[in-house]
Amino acid sequence: MFQPTTRQAVLAAFVPAIVLMGAGLAIGSTIGSVLLGAGIGSIGLGALQRRTGLDLDPQGLVIRGIGRSELIRWSDITDMTVSERGSRSALQIETQARFYRPNAPFSSRFLPDPDFGDKVRGITEAWRQRRDL
Repeated sequence: MFQPTTRQAVLAAFVPAIVLMGAGLAIGSTIGSVLLGAGIGSIGLGALQRRTGLDLDPQGLVIRGIGRSELIRWSDITDMTVSERGSRSALQIETQARFYRPNAPFSSRFLPDPDFGDKVRGITEAWRQRRDL
């Protein structure tokens, strides 16, 4: 199972927590309730973020989102590359129909994953071994 690192999940939840704090203060809530709500919200968002990612399955790759999962069969995958957008590097999976960019694995300047290269190599090697089966 490939998922965002704990640090990536916590920091990804930090921005929505700041927005929640700003909204709470704008509507006139007390600072204590705003901080409590933002803290609980960011913990919940971080936990949800950690559930997303990519799983290897005998039939293919399972891309897990917050609300649903999707199986991409090994034989349907036409290419796998590392996509660069800004300072973020992420695995990109291509099929005849579309591109997929799962939430994990990824690495960026601000949210590095020291094992990113090894994870991508492992996923790519699994695809190469199974794509013709």
